[in-house]
Amino acid sequence: MSDPTPGFWDGVAAPATVDWCEPNYAVTPYVAEFWNATSSLWMVVLGGIGMALLANRRRFHGMFAGLGLVGIGSAAFHGTLLRPAQALDELPMVFLSLHGAWIVAHRGKNWNDGHVVAAVLVAFAVVFSGTYYTLPWAFSFFLLVYGGMVTWLTLTSAWLTLGRGDARQTRLLWGAAGGFFGGLVGCWIPEHLLLSCDHPIQSLHLHSIWHLLAGTGTFTFILWMIGMDDKVRQGALPEASGPSAQAVDPEP
Repeated sequence: MSDPTPGFWDGVAAPATVDWCEPNYAVTPYVAEFWNATSSLWMVVLGGIGMALLANRRRFHGMFAGLGLVGIGSAAFHGTLLRPAQALDELPMVFLSLHGAWIVAHRGKNWNDGHVVAAVLVAFAVVFSGTYYTLPWAFSFFLLVYGGMVTWLTLTSAWLTLGRGDARQTRLLWGAAGGFFGGLVGCWIPEHLLLSCDHPIQSLHLHSIWHLLAGTGTFTFILWMIGMDDKVRQGALPEASGPSAQAVDPEP
C-alpha cells in the first residue's frame, strides 16, 4: 500500500505494476514491504533443504533451486516494489511451472530423450518473457499463464494419484494442494481482490501467510513428483512414450 513518505527504493527504477496492502516502508526505510519480503525467504530455505536432504536425486535439484530462486525474486520484488524486481519474482514462477510440467509429462523417459519437448518449453518461456515486458497489462498476463500451468499440473497429478491406492502419494498431493490452494483462497484472493487495504483482517499480513503456504505446498508437490518418478520406475504408474528411464537412466 503506497505511502506519501518516500522510501529508499523510490525512483531507482520504474515502479512495479502492482502494490500490495502491507503499508510501504512501515518497518524500515530500506524495505518497502518488510513482512512480504521476509516471508518470501521461506521458499529459499525450503529450496536449500530439498537440495541438501535429497542430494542423490539430482534430476529434481532444478525444481528445488527454482523454488529458492522464486523466493529470492519475491523478496526483491516486495522489498523494492520496482518493475525489474517484479519480473524477478513472476518470470521464475512461470519457469518453475514449465520445468515441473516437463518432469510430469516426461515421466519414465530417459532425460536425454526430451530435447524436442524441452525446446518447445524453452521457446514458450522466451516468447512469454518478451511479451511480458511489452504488455501494459503484464501482471494479468502473468496470472493467466501461470494459472494455466498450475491448472494443468493439478489435473495431471490428480489423474496420476487419486484412486490408485497409494496412501503416501495421496497425502503428498493433498498436502501440496492444501498449502497452495488454501493459501490462494484464504489469503491471496481476499488480500488482493476481496478486502480493502484498511480492513482489520489485513493486519494479519495475508500475503505473507500466502508466501508460507504456497512455498510449503510447492515443496510438497516436488516431493510428490519424486514419488511419482519412483512409481513410474516400479511400473505402478503409466510412463510417457519413449525409451524407459528405468532401462537407460539408472539415477535413483
